[in-house]
Amino acid sequence: MNITDRDITPKELQDIYDDFKKIEIRDGVPDSPQVRHQFIAEESGAVIGFASGLTNHALKIHK
Repeated sequence: MNITDRDITPKELQDIYDDFKKIEIRDGVPDSPQVRHQFIAEESGAVIGFASGLTNHALKIHK
């Protein structure tokens, strides 16, 4: 196994998503849309941090 520090290609990312979908179908997980959550940390008007992620089968949070 090799671990490298590089950006994942769009094709590699799609392959990963396709594999997750196959596993969900195999396991009988109902289809659900993805929800993106994003947060930024700011200090004195400058962005000093960022986090982003996707959830599946999550409760929708109302703001």
